[in-house]
Amino acid sequence: MERLKDRNEKQVTIDEIFLKKAKVKLEAAKLLLEYKLIEPAVSCCYYGLFNIMRSLTGEPTKKRWEHAGIREVFSLRAIESNIFSRQELKRIIEIADILYSLRVISDYKKNRIDSESIEEIGEYINFCFNLLNQIEEKR
Repeated sequence: MERLKDRNEKQVTIDEIFLKKAKVKLEAAKLLLEYKLIEPAVSCCYYGLFNIMRSLTGEPTKKRWEHAGIREVFSLRAIESNIFSRQELKRIIEIADILYSLRVISDYKKNRIDSESIEEIGEYINFCFNLLNQIEEKR
């Protein structure tokens, strides 16, 4: 675990292991999308963002983080530490909700995500990479 300073010079703990996992998931998502493997790309992108959130949330309150629970705690920690603006945080949670819904479709539903969504998924992957870079720059 490493400490970083937020905008107000407070110390915030981040977990390097989860940042590394996030980077691997996002790299995988990027490659999968290049090969037009949309559904696995969505899943990897979602878990990349999940791991980014996990890097800032600390240990789960139960045995493991649940998807809704991690977004809630991530939001609270981000507000408390002032790492992201409220506008940035709103967009992060919005993207997390979209990716979660797409991941549920791709992993569990009979309907499929069509190839017209490739550009949109690519934008989500880039958003997550930018978020990861933003956190790494603050270390």
